[in-house]
Amino acid sequence: MAQKAKIGAGQLFSLLFICRMLTTVTFSPALGDGYLDGNFFINILFACFFIIFLCVPSALFAGRFKTEDPVSVLEEKSKSLSASLALFYSFVFLFFASVSVSRFFIFLTSVIFPEKNMNILLVISVLLCAYCAFLGIEAIARGNALLLVITLTGTAVILFFVSKDFDIYNLEPPFYESFSSSLKSALWAAGRTVEASAFLFLFKMTNGKIKKGFFICLSSFFVSLSLLFLFLNGVSGEFAKTQLFPFYSLAVIASFPFFERLDAVATAVWIFSILIKCSLFLFISGEIISHSFKMKRKTALLICFAVISIASLLFSVNLSVHRAVSSSLITGTLTVLSAFIVPSILLITRGRRREI
Repeated sequence: MAQKAKIGAGQLFSLLFICRMLTTVTFSPALGDGYLDGNFFINILFACFFIIFLCVPSALFAGRFKTEDPVSVLEEKSKSLSASLALFYSFVFLFFASVSVSRFFIFLTSVIFPEKNMNILLVISVLLCAYCAFLGIEAIARGNALLLVITLTGTAVILFFVSKDFDIYNLEPPFYESFSSSLKSALWAAGRTVEASAFLFLFKMTNGKIKKGFFICLSSFFVSLSLLFLFLNGVSGEFAKTQLFPFYSLAVIASFPFFERLDAVATAVWIFSILIKCSLFLFISGEIISHSFKMKRKTALLICFAVISIASLLFSVNLSVHRAVSSSLITGTLTVLSAFIVPSILLITRGRRREI
């Protein structure tokens, strides 16, 4: 693909960090998501291992193909295969964007505005994301810089004010439930890390030390993941498993004098994170489609906007539908194929290795 505007390595990994943290804080046991529960310490270790393993092909791919993505690498060999791969990756990013948007609107219609019809707001939100995507990766990265500060500050405040309710007895011994339960939860965490696939299309638009940023991003995510689930388990215990959105419930518990609605902070962070993630995935999909099928970017983004709007409306019809489409089997398969299998095949069959 043609070379596009550049962003810094810090901006790239801040984007990926925010997108992946959104998946973490919006997880829902009621919607079939895995839960890093009382077997906390073992689960975190397993999750870190699987996520690192998943990200290895992406890191190696960036080292070998410095200015190319999977679609353009395959284009040199076969136009038809390249077009098929472009459709696959576009589907992956649009699917995960739709899941994130629909989950947020399930939250709105079940927790904030019960029984209200929010379809118009959903379409307007996706349209706003499409406009941000049209502005380009630099605009998205600049918006994310502010969001990163808000997210870290808001999360730190919430955790600080719930710390008084932390009870170590809410943490269960390792493998209290079963080894398979810990393994399943860790695999769920890895299967939702589609940001490793996004990295395959964004690293070539980045200036700076990618290798250093890659490891800092992973380390920061693991630390954040550990802290969030430590406090969730230590404060809420088994109660968290009964909640539709446990981290939102944790924010509801948090309060301090003169400002007892820290859940409003969590909701605001969620809103801005959705806008960033949807805009980023729209941008990547638009770039893939416009290049592979010789379309104008505006036309490609309009197609992507229509797909996400329709899919989000369908995915948020009810909890059963959303649970089915966002199951670990579907999301995990798409993530493994796009982030691990495809780049691994291309690494084996094409190019020579270089350092990042």
